Amino acid sequence: MKEFSKRKEQFLATARTGKSSVLACIVFVIFAMPAYSQSLSPGAHDFSGKYSSWWQFGGGSITLEADGTFRNDSGSCTFTTQESGTYIFSQGTLHFKILKYTGKQNGDGKEVDLSDPKSRREFFHYADDD
Repeated sequence: MKEFSKRKEQFLATARTGKSSVLACIVFVIFAMPAYSQSLSPGAHDFSGKYSSWWQFGGGSITLEADGTFRNDSGSCTFTTQESGTYIFSQGTLHFKILKYTGKQNGDGKEVDLSDPKSRREFFHYADDD
């Protein structure tokens, strides 16, 4: 009977330790998973680099910096434009905030602020809505 009692105590001690270990593992997983999944989620720096596309009469490129800034250059046989600003990666999508938008006609090289609606209309030769 003493032997049985001793084994019972050993079993219960092991079971308590096992329960504590299982509980510790569950707690660890609960707190570790969000941190692990965040480390797997892409951030702005994962997209840094230069992306280009060219066609017969022009082309364009966008440069994404690891610090979350970008520069988008586009050119054709008649003008060039440049956008710059910041970007973030959120909810599976890159979001861009344009802080500066300029253009130059190839004939005169004068830089025009394309964020101004009137200047943009004149630069692209849009018809007046008036």
